[in-house]
Amino acid sequence: MDHTLHLPTIMIVHALTTLISTVVTIYMWSRNRGSRILPLLVAAGLAGCTAMFLHSSRNSLPLFLSSGVGLGLGVFAVGLYWQAVVAFEGGKVSLTKASIGLIVWTALWLLPVVYQSIELRTTILGLLIAGYCFLTARDILRKAKAEPLPSRSIAAVANLIRGAIWLAPVPLSGLVGPAYAADGTTASWFAYIVLANSMMIILTLVALLMLAKERDELRYRLASERDPLTNLANLQVFLDLSLDFLKISWSFCFNLF
Repeated sequence: MDHTLHLPTIMIVHALTTLISTVVTIYMWSRNRGSRILPLLVAAGLAGCTAMFLHSSRNSLPLFLSSGVGLGLGVFAVGLYWQAVVAFEGGKVSLTKASIGLIVWTALWLLPVVYQSIELRTTILGLLIAGYCFLTARDILRKAKAEPLPSRSIAAVANLIRGAIWLAPVPLSGLVGPAYAADGTTASWFAYIVLANSMMIILTLVALLMLAKERDELRYRLASERDPLTNLANLQVFLDLSLDFLKISWSFCFNLF
């Protein structure tokens, strides 16, 4: 085991970081009760915190609680984040879709063949989380043409990378070794996966906030350029277009002579 990375410590730090961001999100929600996105982010944060705290205590808690419940809540948190993005894009939120991963994880975990195989559990966990990440990236890119916000590509790529990170355990658990050895020690590669996932979670949250900020700026700019009664371009737009035309004309004349 690589002692430079202690998995329980990484998970606790990640849980505390998520808890802080969740408290901030709760405060934002208290000031904007009509939001459809913030309660989903709060629920995702609480589920993620609980998951990390439970799984970081793997050596002291029953396996069903630390792995079955803990990791199931982790999958559920990613599903809730996906539905927060769906709400952000104006879609219909479905808690059922957000819960499918948790239901599948719980049902498979109870099977003896899965319960007794750390490799199978690791593979199933990776596929479920990666699937939610790819769905999130798809929904972000779906409205790229209708609403070309600069941070859309960043948000989509962040979720794609996070999905790829959770696909990595599928070959690694078979080629390198299981995430947890028989004596409970952690494989070094799994600690790096968890650390990378923690970093990508922060990036995906920041990217979503950037998208929200850019959307508000776009709406304010469009509102400032249109007459509220007729929805026609106002005088400021006409002046801006005139200045652009004059710049192009002067540039053409300068190049001509």
